[in-house]
Amino acid sequence: MKSIAKPGLKSVKWLILLPVIFILSVMGCKKHHDQPASVTPNLQLVADNLVSPLSVVESPDDTKRLFIVDQTGKVWIIPQNAPMLATPFLDISGKMVTLNPGYDERGLLSLAFHPQFKTNGKFYLFYTAPPRAGGPQPGTNWNNLTRV
Repeated sequence: MKSIAKPGLKSVKWLILLPVIFILSVMGCKKHHDQPASVTPNLQLVADNLVSPLSVVESPDDTKRLFIVDQTGKVWIIPQNAPMLATPFLDISGKMVTLNPGYDERGLLSLAFHPQFKTNGKFYLFYTAPPRAGGPQPGTNWNNLTRV
């Protein structure tokens, strides 16, 4: 049986270690007589001083707010046309497994909004919590429990 290689973690590690989140917007194409059309990006700083930002999700409630998922267990909000709020929207760091300081693939990993979030306010988190006693099998060493 042929094994299938998993994608490398270098790109994931790079994303986890980003100190800043940028929004890339395309301002248009410039056409030169002898050159093909090229895209000119316009980078805009929208948040900094984050530890390990993993994703940015726009809320589906017409407010145009951006929710930043930080691996350390916090979700931050950037209101439309305003700086990131000073207080996190959510902090579950006390419910999570303790993260290794150098590099860890555990933590608060994702956020998803319910399709009717605008009316019901529901959202879902994907994170790693401390393990329950006993483990998946007797004698098996384990260090976390995945939760949704």
